[in-house]
Amino acid sequence: MRLIFFILLICSNIALLNGQSVNLEQPSKISHRYFTSQELDSLVHTIARQAFRDNKVPDSHFEKQYEIIKPLLNGYIFPKLKEQFRITEFYNEQTIAGYRDPKKFTLLKNQYLKHFQRIVYNEIYENENLSWALNFNTNDRIVHFHSDVTVAQNGNLEIEETITIYNGDGEGNKLYANGSVLAAGTDNNAIQRGIIRGFPTDYEYPSGFVKRVPFEVLKVTRNGKDEPFHMENGIEGELIYTGDKDIFLETGFHIYTIRYTTSEQINYFDDVDELKWNVTGNGWIFTIDSASCKINFPENANVVNSVCYTGPQGSYDSNCNSTESKSGTIAFRTTMMLPSYEGFTIGVHWAKGVFSQPSAISSAIKFWCDNLPFLIGVITLLLISIIDFLIWKRHGKDPAKGVIFPLYEPPAGLSPAATGFIYNQKFHYRHASATILDAAVNQIITIDVTESDSIFKSTEYKISPGTKKSSDFKPGYETHAGSVVQLSGKPIAAGTYNSSLASFTTDLSKSLENKYQADSGKKNIANAMFDMNSRFNRPGSLVLVISLIGIVVTLIYLGSFLLTVYSLILFFSALTIHLIYCSIMKKYTSEGRKTMDAIEGFRMFLSTTEKDRYNLMNPPKQTIQLYEKYLPYAVALDVANEWSEQFESILAAASVQENYQPTWYRGFSGSSTRSMQSAMASSFASSFAGTISSSSTPPGSSGGSSGGFSSSGGSGGGGGGGGGGGW
Repeated sequence: MRLIFFILLICSNIALLNGQSVNLEQPSKISHRYFTSQELDSLVHTIARQAFRDNKVPDSHFEKQYEIIKPLLNGYIFPKLKEQFRITEFYNEQTIAGYRDPKKFTLLKNQYLKHFQRIVYNEIYENENLSWALNFNTNDRIVHFHSDVTVAQNGNLEIEETITIYNGDGEGNKLYANGSVLAAGTDNNAIQRGIIRGFPTDYEYPSGFVKRVPFEVLKVTRNGKDEPFHMENGIEGELIYTGDKDIFLETGFHIYTIRYTTSEQINYFDDVDELKWNVTGNGWIFTIDSASCKINFPENANVVNSVCYTGPQGSYDSNCNSTESKSGTIAFRTTMMLPSYEGFTIGVHWAKGVFSQPSAISSAIKFWCDNLPFLIGVITLLLISIIDFLIWKRHGKDPAKGVIFPLYEPPAGLSPAATGFIYNQKFHYRHASATILDAAVNQIITIDVTESDSIFKSTEYKISPGTKKSSDFKPGYETHAGSVVQLSGKPIAAGTYNSSLASFTTDLSKSLENKYQADSGKKNIANAMFDMNSRFNRPGSLVLVISLIGIVVTLIYLGSFLLTVYSLILFFSALTIHLIYCSIMKKYTSEGRKTMDAIEGFRMFLSTTEKDRYNLMNPPKQTIQLYEKYLPYAVALDVANEWSEQFESILAAASVQENYQPTWYRGFSGSSTRSMQSAMASSFASSFAGTISSSSTPPGSSGGSSGGFSSSGGSGGGGGGGGGGGW
């Protein structure tokens, strides 16, 4: 018996060394009474299969791998099993005689089975030489990704992607997560209904302009049968959602095929043409166990050279190889697994002459279509420039000026505010201050000034009734004196809202507009001096509105940061041009042009400070009365400082000889003549006007009027690409 056992032991070791499948021979003198060789083989298989079922390994995968590792598994189990059975028989003498008693046989055999199962499980879970072979990744993943690319004579591509996935249940695999050389995967359960395949269609040049390539899905199948799918817009392209939202995908292997067409993927150079194709894309959340690609060229294509890259975006790793056949195809295959967000990219150069390069005209048309927001901006800028210029030339050009010469009095019947309003063609707060000053000079009111002694100097103005009444003004003269008197008693200070002053400036502005300004709704005003012509601004405004809508809508689909900047620069340039034309679209009437000529002549008289030039005008004699009379006009026409400078010596002499002090202006603390001039003129031209502006504006509102291979290198470059996930 010992001789037979020894011979069997030698034979089993020889078979193990030769890599052949062997049966466990009885490792002890008694155990063979409890187990036959067939039982031991079956038990090893059954226990191993159950162990890997517990770890989500499909039976089909286990059976395939078991035939390979069976000799290794038996070889590791045999010594430990032999030793354990001997220990069992040494400490339990009943095992020797127990097999003769049917009642004890089952009980004693279970003791052997318990040790046997423990030894097999320990080897499977703890022996590193076995775990790598029997391991299985039960996470969601791509088992194999194959792309079959056919390049047509016209340069279009038809691609059929075969994506074999394993849909896990999200519970993971202990062996895969602990100690496996393949443990760089994603432990997730992203695939519920199907996979998402993203395909980029929008590419950005370094200049910021974009290129959009055509893309059309022809068919999607799963496991050989048509699969429902729908499309959604992604950030840089299209997303293909496979499956039905109401149907969940069963766990296990599934083979998807996605067939689609695309074009404009070929790069044309002087010496070669090129296809740089990102086979898998670098955006998959899953690991890809292996990937391959086959490029089918037209028969007359002559491949010059080829490359392939693997890894994250921009990587130049080449864990891949290629094989070129005589039938006009070249095949690429990865040699290592691709972890999440790593891709597989290939590049092929072939001799010129196979494909016709697009013409310059078609390329230009395609460029403008791809960068439609920029095109809209260019067209808008041109249209606004042309339309507004033609409209301005026809409707907004003022009548020709007459001969401008100095006049020594304002146009008859025009108040300071009316004179300034016609000159500026709009209302300004200095026109209100000129009106108040005019009432003060004519002694209808008196202005008292109080200056604070604090570090931050502030001035407060208070109006009180003067020695004359508003009815004393000459007839036909628009003074608004009655309204000015209504301001009495309420202080006017910068930053403090004065409702009475706000009403006064509003009423004054409307009064001037109604009397001297014509517009689309008031075409036939007898005394109108100018027409706003705002109705002629509408075509340009309509172009801008349509343009802005077009730019915003197209940027949603064709946007890049720099393209957005370019488009908005063009739009705001057009808007600026339009606003300029709107401001110069105002047109003087024939009567208004004559009046404006007179105002400019009068302003020439008020603003001339050079003595010699002033004397050549043959002006009236300079007196304090003349100074005070036209000071409100100088304020309204924004030349108060120049007008005061002409009377500097006269005011100085009057101050010394006659102790001159204006009766309508009290409380100023300055002692010098120049300071007094500044108080009477500059203060009202700037400080007082500014005070009126801020005091007339309610809090929270805006203020009033006032003046190798191409593309990116390595993995992830070229056309194609994208990535995906599950849903």
